[in-house]
Amino acid sequence: MSKSAVVTGGGSGIGRALCVELASRDYEVVVTDISSADAEATESLIRDAGGVASSFQCDVSDTASVAALAVAAGSDFPWPDLLFSNAGVALAKPAVEYTRADLEWMFSVNVFGMWDVATAFAKVAIERKRDLQIVVTGSEHSLGLPHDGMAAYTASKHATLGFAEVMRSEWANEPVSIGILCPGLSQSRLWDGERHRDTAASDTNPFAETLMNAGMPAEEVARIAVDGAERGDFYILSHAHVGTYADARHHEIDEALNRLSDDDSQDRNYEVTAVAAELAAKVSATSASNE
Repeated sequence: MSKSAVVTGGGSGIGRALCVELASRDYEVVVTDISSADAEATESLIRDAGGVASSFQCDVSDTASVAALAVAAGSDFPWPDLLFSNAGVALAKPAVEYTRADLEWMFSVNVFGMWDVATAFAKVAIERKRDLQIVVTGSEHSLGLPHDGMAAYTASKHATLGFAEVMRSEWANEPVSIGILCPGLSQSRLWDGERHRDTAASDTNPFAETLMNAGMPAEEVARIAVDGAERGDFYILSHAHVGTYADARHHEIDEALNRLSDDDSQDRNYEVTAVAAELAAKVSATSASNE
């Protein structure tokens, strides 16, 4: 077996389905999760089906825990061909009802955790010149879904897309590539994300559970995700209807640009990349003339 993969959040939902799908394609899978028991259950599921897997406890919101996972890659388990930074949480509330603690908890997993996992492995890959394909889990929320009651989750998934887009550019000449999985409604335990939070509410939202159970089976999302990863896709979409969200956003942007183009007083020579390149060239020329 020559292929290997690491999956964070592999103890349940889409993460577990990713692990099982990868194992079915002859990857040696490292299942990581904040819950050792859940990670071990996924490992057992794969082993019982004849696959090769190991488990590793990792809390992606803890930098030290992520660092330990990256250090183990290539020593305790094989260096991964694919890394799925998949762990995520959600909390449904009107925007004005979130507390600062709610936001810090959600962003610590969805944004900081995603960034920590992706960059920890990317640094090793770049230093050792090891090939690595990373897939971070975004959402249809990354593409413009205006879901009332999910402002913080939506913001975190926009941030995930923003990081992935810039990482793709920064790593263009490195052995690391990146893509973003943007699933729509899917069967997972996202509705119960607070189960690992110290201040979790004592009850859960039964409607949220029912809603998510009506989503696309996690196994189907995982198949699409691994197909996209193996092709090297940047955008990996599982639900065709998400295009309507992106189209609606683009339409509003186009309208705003059209209004701007009608205003002849606007100077359009401020494109940041071009300005930065021009200034850098001037600085370089000045430095050379002073040598």
